[in-house]
Amino acid sequence: MFDRPFQVGDWVKIKDMEGTVEEIGFRSTRVRTFYNSLITIPNAMMAKETVDNMGVRPARRVRQVLGLVYETAPETIEAFCDRVRYYIKSDEKVIADTVTVHFNNYNASSLDVLVNFHLKVYTGPEELQHQQRIFIEILKIAADMKVSFAYPTQTVYSQVTTVR
Repeated sequence: MFDRPFQVGDWVKIKDMEGTVEEIGFRSTRVRTFYNSLITIPNAMMAKETVDNMGVRPARRVRQVLGLVYETAPETIEAFCDRVRYYIKSDEKVIADTVTVHFNNYNASSLDVLVNFHLKVYTGPEELQHQQRIFIEILKIAADMKVSFAYPTQTVYSQVTTVR
């Protein structure tokens, strides 16, 4: 605890606990979880655990897999990836050299495009607000290009045999 791995107001992950530090006392630390409960953690335990201080990150990672329908033409996938990549890289809050937008997987029900980038934001609400703006723009690009997103499907073939 003498290392001061966090301060009041930081978002921390400690073991299987996660939340915002509310109070740091001599014997224990109080963390408000995202379920709005309050966890009291003995400082002796804190000294033995790894503390992941999410509040001091210089950037926030966004990772999303977009599943396109199998009927999407290869040229359309390439063009879609290029447009999404260009849009994300041009955003002032995005660290441009962290942007990845690539077709990377044949899934059971979709052709998967990995979208990965880092945002220069400092609060959770700011992160979500900016992420939403980018995701809505991706939806607009998809609609403009007539790219359809897949949902889990299965095709069942049956053979009917008649007995005489």
